[in-house]
Amino acid sequence: MSDEIQYPDVHDTLPSNYDLPTQNYDIHSNTTPTWRCPENEMLNSALGTSPRSPRWEHVACDLCGKDDPTLWLKKDCFYYVRCLRCGLVYVTPRLRDHLLQQDKYYQVVTGGNLEAAVERDRNPCRMKSLIQMARSHLTYKRIGALLDVGCGFGTFLEAAKSVGWKACGLEVASAPVSIAARYHDVFHGYLSDAPYEPNSFDVVRLNNVIEHVPSPRALLQNIRRVIRPGGLLYISTPNVDSCSVALQGARWKYVGGQGHIYLMGLKTLRRLLETEGFEVVRLSTRGIQLTPKDRNLETLLLFLWKLSERVAECSERVLDVAVRIALRGHRLRVWAEKPV
Repeated sequence: MSDEIQYPDVHDTLPSNYDLPTQNYDIHSNTTPTWRCPENEMLNSALGTSPRSPRWEHVACDLCGKDDPTLWLKKDCFYYVRCLRCGLVYVTPRLRDHLLQQDKYYQVVTGGNLEAAVERDRNPCRMKSLIQMARSHLTYKRIGALLDVGCGFGTFLEAAKSVGWKACGLEVASAPVSIAARYHDVFHGYLSDAPYEPNSFDVVRLNNVIEHVPSPRALLQNIRRVIRPGGLLYISTPNVDSCSVALQGARWKYVGGQGHIYLMGLKTLRRLLETEGFEVVRLSTRGIQLTPKDRNLETLLLFLWKLSERVAECSERVLDVAVRIALRGHRLRVWAEKPV
């Protein structure tokens, strides 16, 4: 069972006035990066000759600190690059205020109806899955406190409380906070600004969060501060090395440069965690998509699409077992501990 809320594909529902990027890039470095492959000439040109704009920034690799990328793919005017030194996939140039786009994202996927979105988020099947997840963390319960970073509407907080956790949440988007803060202890803002004492949580949860933040390393440093020695950090994020990516490329549903600015695999996420002082104790992957989940098809093909979709869904259930064993599922989950 999935612990994700199933919203419509954001690329299919973007309004015409959504703030998608134009090719006005702002290069911070004094010298333009050298792209080693001939096929990267378009990217080199875009970075080196475009007008400067305060809304955009060029960034180096957050994992190894090097500025030595090669073009991976382009989608919606965003360039995804892969670091030639460590393999991390990230977006550059990127929006400086991309986290502010989270409120627009909630407007798009909820259609402005937050209450209906909350009902979808709290459906019985998903609640059962979240309660199981919260219960699985009880072996780490010492202080009794759990932090959900990127808590959204607070659904996991509700599940965690039901099994005995003192659950706190943190969220940067104002729309879901307006719901979650009615029932839970939720901080609206960034973890670096939150008033949490050092070593104050047994468990910290990052579900669909680390791919959005400006600096995953900085986020992990702040988490390491607030989690107690021996405590658990749980991360769930899209797996860039999955079979779904190999099959779909830019049409994979997690490729979206306005939000998903980092895409990690097993090796890069493990290295990131170990660099910031965590010990990986368990990892797994799950899920495969044989066909893209966007619905940009002509009406006359809709029937055939629905028929093929049914066949694909049955095949995906069977193949999910194989990708879990091979660690090639498109959802990557990691359990890591802060050393004692």
